Amino acid sequence: MSGWDRRLTTARAGLRRAAVWLDSPPSRRFCVILFGLYALHVVTGLMAHAMWHDELQAWLIVRDSGTPAELARRLAYEGHPLGWYLLLWPFRFLGRDPAWMQVVAGACALGAMALLFARGPFSRLELLLLPLSYPLVFEYAVKSRSYALGNLVLFVFCAAFVARRSTFWLALLLAVLVNVHAMFGLIALGGVSAVVVRRWQETGWRSILQRADGAAVIVLMIGAVVAVAVAWPPPDSGFAMGWAFDLDRAHVDRTMSALVALVGGGAIWQGLAPTAPFVGLMLCALFLARGPRAPAAAAFFGTAVLGLLAFMHVKWGLAPWHSALLVVVLVAAVWLGRGEQGPSGPALLPRPVFAAVLAVQAWVGVSAAVNDRSIPFSAARETAHILIDAGLRDAPVFALHDEAASGVIAYLGVPTAFYGPGWREGSYVIWDKARLVPVDVAALVDRAAAVPRAVVLDCKATITEAPPDPRLVEWRRVEGAAESCVIYRVALSRPGSR
Repeated sequence: MSGWDRRLTTARAGLRRAAVWLDSPPSRRFCVILFGLYALHVVTGLMAHAMWHDELQAWLIVRDSGTPAELARRLAYEGHPLGWYLLLWPFRFLGRDPAWMQVVAGACALGAMALLFARGPFSRLELLLLPLSYPLVFEYAVKSRSYALGNLVLFVFCAAFVARRSTFWLALLLAVLVNVHAMFGLIALGGVSAVVVRRWQETGWRSILQRADGAAVIVLMIGAVVAVAVAWPPPDSGFAMGWAFDLDRAHVDRTMSALVALVGGGAIWQGLAPTAPFVGLMLCALFLARGPRAPAAAAFFGTAVLGLLAFMHVKWGLAPWHSALLVVVLVAAVWLGRGEQGPSGPALLPRPVFAAVLAVQAWVGVSAAVNDRSIPFSAARETAHILIDAGLRDAPVFALHDEAASGVIAYLGVPTAFYGPGWREGSYVIWDKARLVPVDVAALVDRAAAVPRAVVLDCKATITEAPPDPRLVEWRRVEGAAESCVIYRVALSRPGSR
């Protein structure tokens, strides 16, 4: 054998050993090291992340609510159940700094990942990639929203389901999940499907009807009723109004494009946009076609994906933080399927396919996390720091737009600002129809001109135009990836007037 052949043989043997090592269950030391690295990323990522209004809205509502009952009343226009806000509420007593919300979100993200490492049936390779996936490394880890809590509760459910906990405890977990977010309520419906299918496998339909756990059903129904009661919008709601039940081709294609999230998102399919949803659809079809191998997991996946797509079609659209839930559902379904089959059973999703999905997710996730550290996601934090450094923390703030400007108020820690939309003072955004009335910019500037040290903010996604009123003088401009902000001062209308 020549030297080249020996080297080739050695290389092949090394690759085989590496493949076996990567495909084997992880050791405790392996998991501890990876979790430590993930925790380091989450902590430093949260510190670097500039929160935007979707995150800070929750903190402002919690901050300004003296009691849980008041908190529930202030959620009237949010369209969200109480779970995330109730978890945050005790932290309002520690101060007005929104970083307390990041502490809670980080703890939820770390808890969810700890469960993946400790209880998840994943190989070394999968555990190398999972913490880097877009939802778990950025969207539901660095951002502080209810999705981090939803992931934690969902993974607790997966661990409890595989451990064959009682139906009552599974129902209790699903009742909590319903109260985290409307979309997690649909995922909880997938959990109900999994429980029902497993009971059918064990006892048959007739036995299910005869032996149904009444307490479990009652707990789940109470959870659902409470969630709907809190989240149901009032008649004058001005956010996500109406329902889009039309099935025209363009609308259906737009909804199906959410499946791009399963294969990395639109950023990596820019030249193959029509192909990406098809690839995602084929991935779902492959999973469901192998459903008889693990019926409960297939029922969970099919119900949850169909529910999420339906809700995105009729109500909330295709924001990345919504469609990324499809990836979380896939991970949970693989977890349930492997627990249902046992470690040696046939896979619902072939391991190479699942690894390929995770590899693409890791590429997208790492890119998003790196960008967030280099480019501020929102201008709210820097804008607040500019005002504080200039001695204007307590200066009266007048905002031409309420959404992004509310983030500045959260970082300033002041009680209120005056918002042009809705023409009112407040801290968080009230999503009623009054705020949809066009803002009278001249009247707002008049109001600001009558107040000493007034600051006028123009904060939104992008700001490129000239000042909206000739009396406004641009002082500072701050750019952010999702939200930018211009700080204006009002020009003197007459000598000595200010």
